[in-house]
Amino acid sequence: IECISSGGQVLPPLIINSGKIHTFGEFSHMQSIRNEWQFAKTANGWTSNSLAIMWLEHIFDPHSKPARG
Repeated sequence: IECISSGGQVLPPLIINSGKIHTFGEFSHMQSIRNEWQFAKTANGWTSNSLAIMWLEHIFDPHSKPARG
């Protein structure tokens, strides 16, 4: 799940793969993975209602709040 605002702000992605568990080194072939990227697994590799809610609560809401200044 990716999100880019009309102003150009890029939120960290949620990368969804098929499977049941993450294995050590599974994403070691990917270059430049940032710490804020999130990973999830579903049986078919597609998003679900529960993943969409998790994305809203843990990625979209915290990263899309207006900056205080």
